[in-house]
Amino acid sequence: MIQGLHAATINEADMFVYAVGRIRVLEASLLARLPLERAVEAGSAERAWEVIRDASGWWSGRGGAGPQGWEPHLEARLAESLKEVAFIGAGSPIASLFAIRWDFLRLKEKVREAVFGDAVEGGWPERIAEEGDFLLSAETPLAYREVLARLSERVSRETLPQTVDRVLDAEMFRIVFRRLGENPVPFARQYFVRRVDLLNLSVTLRGKLRAAERQEVQGWLMPGGSLPASLFLEAWGGALASFAGPFERTVLETLVDDLVRQGDEGEVGRRLERRADDHLTEFLHAGKYVTFGPEPLVGYLHAIEMEVKNVRRIFTGLERGEAPDSILVDLRHPYV
Repeated sequence: MIQGLHAATINEADMFVYAVGRIRVLEASLLARLPLERAVEAGSAERAWEVIRDASGWWSGRGGAGPQGWEPHLEARLAESLKEVAFIGAGSPIASLFAIRWDFLRLKEKVREAVFGDAVEGGWPERIAEEGDFLLSAETPLAYREVLARLSERVSRETLPQTVDRVLDAEMFRIVFRRLGENPVPFARQYFVRRVDLLNLSVTLRGKLRAAERQEVQGWLMPGGSLPASLFLEAWGGALASFAGPFERTVLETLVDDLVRQGDEGEVGRRLERRADDHLTEFLHAGKYVTFGPEPLVGYLHAIEMEVKNVRRIFTGLERGEAPDSILVDLRHPYV
């Protein structure tokens, strides 16, 4: 889907001025907190959909739920945002980097269904690769097929859901950092480096909560972050009450302190993913108003991902009959 769109004879600075101006326009269609809260309080997915359509120009052009429910609208939101950023940021790899990330999130879902679903079948790596339906279609025949083959070999020895997650996370970061090596974008690299730090925090904290062995935790720590593996292992080795100590004066200090102060171990695990997403949103706000650079493009695509997560959480919660408070507590902070 991401094609090699190229700007004409404009220099990099002019390109970013145009791109940032266009991003400012696109940000007007992002859902703010208030309409999300109103959607939760609507009482049903159908009424929530009307609230969302009334609140945003992009969503207003979408129809209702089809045979596949609301998911096609969410996928369209991701795909169209990638095409827009690929066009206005011609020559920059930012759109393709997010396409890779979102493809790997989709791969996780497909593999989990194939390996742990009700109708488990053999030959799933080839079938998933053949199905396609990826945002970065040009990469699917080779890179993704090779990833699935390596994952299949690992899962045959260790059939656990976390194996799927960890192997695909490692492969995703490998491809992303390789691309950033070929076409450097320092701010985009900072964003993905911070994602590695947050993933390592998740591995360490979840390992701590379920009393995993040190060797297991160490084996799943991802290279490429700004914080050393020794720091995470130090946090893993102490009591939960002192888990935040090693992170003092690091980029994760506030986040870890907030998580640990929660006290309830079950609540710590539940809040981790949401707080990590909010941490990234706060990190990206620093570059939101940069005029001559890629920061607003990275921020916009992150904002789209958070919006899709929020809308999906609202629909899922309402269709399950969950109380509004249980849905609201899981919503990510909007970028706008």
